[in-house]
Amino acid sequence: MSFWGRIQKTWAGLFTKPERHDALPALDVASLTERFKINAEAKRMALLGLPAFHSKTLSQLEQEMFRYIDRGREQIQRQATLELEKLDNLIADVHAQQHSMQSAKTTADFERQALVVFNEQSAWLEKLGTKANRRTNELERFRKNNDLDRDAIYPEGSGVFMRYAFLLLLIVFEGLFNAHFFAEGLTTGLLGGFSYAATLAALNVVVMFLMGKSLLRWLFHVRAPYKMVGLLGLGLSLLYSVCVALAIAHLRTAIVGGSADPTKDAWLTLTGQTLALNDLLSWALFLVTIGFGLSALLDGLFMDDLYPGYGDVTRREKLAVDEFEEEFEEVRQDLEDLKQESLDALDQEAHRATQLVARCKQLIDDKKLLHKSWMKAIDESEVALYAVLRIFRAENERHRHDGMRP
Repeated sequence: MSFWGRIQKTWAGLFTKPERHDALPALDVASLTERFKINAEAKRMALLGLPAFHSKTLSQLEQEMFRYIDRGREQIQRQATLELEKLDNLIADVHAQQHSMQSAKTTADFERQALVVFNEQSAWLEKLGTKANRRTNELERFRKNNDLDRDAIYPEGSGVFMRYAFLLLLIVFEGLFNAHFFAEGLTTGLLGGFSYAATLAALNVVVMFLMGKSLLRWLFHVRAPYKMVGLLGLGLSLLYSVCVALAIAHLRTAIVGGSADPTKDAWLTLTGQTLALNDLLSWALFLVTIGFGLSALLDGLFMDDLYPGYGDVTRREKLAVDEFEEEFEEVRQDLEDLKQESLDALDQEAHRATQLVARCKQLIDDKKLLHKSWMKAIDESEVALYAVLRIFRAENERHRHDGMRP
């Protein structure tokens, strides 16, 4: 090459991208034909009478093609081997990750935590269960001893509130109703009458309510001696209501009569002339007082089951059972939470295991595909080699004029 030619080659090399050494060579027929200028070289050698008709070896060009393809095969094999090693390492990593699965540890943690919860609560649960069982037996004995085959009937929650609210309303209504009767003889008017009436109404209603709640229900006892207690309570309640009503009526009469000491005068007339009420309004006040007293008596009676003691026994049994069930439900919920946490952890492990299996399968498929591509490239290079050789020989024979075909 001349000096000027070397300068041109150097200058062109400055603007030419360097060939990538990791790029695989093109081993197809078209690329090989273009790279080795098969047609031109075959024609040139034919004009020179090459290869010689008696030659038994490959020509230099054919040897160069063979070596080029052989080097390309080796490069393809090296690259395929490197890729296979990478895939093998990835598969080994996937296999190694299975040892970090926490499914067994998750199960052991659940058993340990569940045992801790059970040990902490078992003694208290056993105590509550024993208490609930004892209260249940007590209730059954009570029913058997008193010939009861029904459930206790008593107000609960808002029902109890309504009973006491009704008691308060009785006091207020009686006070308001009686205030007009007392206001006629008081200088303080309606306000003074309400203060008298409300105080006496509270005395009447509250005592009658307590008698109805405690004494009157013995009327419904199965045994006769206890029924007598109930009859006695009924008599006392009625007697008390009548006495209070007469006292209030006589007090109103004394106040209307302008007595200087109405309470003393009312007491004297009550003990001396019990039924000596001077006007119709005093008798009306007497009847109204008895009416409110009887209402309070019934209100107290229905504050609990009619059978004496049945409501208390039932409530004790219900309270004990509710305490046990509440504690049991709390323990069950704690165990359920632990179980759900463990199931969530196991689901995560299962999802991770599924991903590992899918990843491993994908890597194995990639490895099979890589090996198949490798074998295909080798086979195609073999085909391309013989095809290029045939093209070269055919083109060489076509341009020979000496008739001496090798």
